[in-house]
Amino acid sequence: MDDDGNTSEPIPFDQRGADYPRVRGLSVDAGAYEYEPTAVIRGVIYHPDGLSPLAAEVRLLHSTTPPAPNNSGAIDPDAVEIAYQVMSDADGEFVFPAVAAGDYIIEVVSGEHGTRHLTARRRSKRRGILGVEPGQTLEQMDVVMQGGPVKATFSGAVPMQGRGVPPSALYVRTLSVVMTPVGGGAPVFEGTVISDVNGTFTVNLVTPGSYRVWVKADHTLAVAQTVALAAGDNSIVMGLLREGDANGDNVVNIMDFSILAASFGTTSGQAGYDERADFHEDNLINIQDFSLLASNFGQSGASLMP
Repeated sequence: MDDDGNTSEPIPFDQRGADYPRVRGLSVDAGAYEYEPTAVIRGVIYHPDGLSPLAAEVRLLHSTTPPAPNNSGAIDPDAVEIAYQVMSDADGEFVFPAVAAGDYIIEVVSGEHGTRHLTARRRSKRRGILGVEPGQTLEQMDVVMQGGPVKATFSGAVPMQGRGVPPSALYVRTLSVVMTPVGGGAPVFEGTVISDVNGTFTVNLVTPGSYRVWVKADHTLAVAQTVALAAGDNSIVMGLLREGDANGDNVVNIMDFSILAASFGTTSGQAGYDERADFHEDNLINIQDFSLLASNFGQSGASLMP
């Protein structure tokens, strides 16, 4: 087989042993090997809230010793070895595509939340040991991390000028939100969110502390407020979003009036209609929009940086 002229050497992968004749006339016995199909293991890693996916290192450990009873990650390092390891993706999903049969522990290592092991009682008679059989597919092997930094959730209710009393579909709109630590530093959140019918928006998983929250919508003046966030849920009522900033420069002046005047009396779909001047967002630019602009003429919104 290896073209070295030796037809009597043993075949290392022949599971029958070395006593079988190799050459029979014009035939060569290449040996016997029993193929064992591998298993597939899939799951999702979550932050301690049990909802937010987490990118982390996921390992399968060979072990005869299960994790400590508190499942905190304390196992005997001399009793385990890493058999396989992958990274969960941005959605927290991981997959081990080809796992040999055996007993394993699923270990998750996160720089933010430490180490945690999956206790798989339903998979094995031995607590904490994952018994894997040939060709098996194990789904939903999910792990929720514990410990690590405690997070805060911030919900801000934003009153909106000219929108009537909530709940109303007019309160559902895209908001630009920037949250910056009081005293300086990079923003912990900078992006867009969508408010609900009550004008409320939510930013999740922020480290507790004091922040300056800046909020602006299309054709409104920005508002800003300092908030102190504790661990868990925090609800704050922000200042009024005033209308009239047609060109989006955070000031209501003659430039905004010119945009409104040029499209006054038009409706959506007509020539000359400019949605930037439709402050009431009813697809009609009329006296209501003029009144909103006039009530804030000469005013400016909160600056992005204090």
